[in-house]
Amino acid sequence: MVFYPDSTGYTTLREGSMEAQITSSLRSFNWAVNDNLLQLNFDNKEIIKTKFSVNNDGQLFLSDFTDLYFNKLD
Repeated sequence: MVFYPDSTGYTTLREGSMEAQITSSLRSFNWAVNDNLLQLNFDNKEIIKTKFSVNNDGQLFLSDFTDLYFNKLD
């Protein structure tokens, strides 16, 4: 996931399985933070609200969205 300061971003969407051909697409979103919730608005169609935290290593965790941790890239 990529978060930009103007409240926009991009993520990849994987389709398929390891046994079959896998394709991926770039998916845009708008984001906002309200009351310790991160709201992701994908293509103005799907809205996801998730709790978020940043651990001691600076990794972003979106607890209601994925089990993965995201590293900040400079």
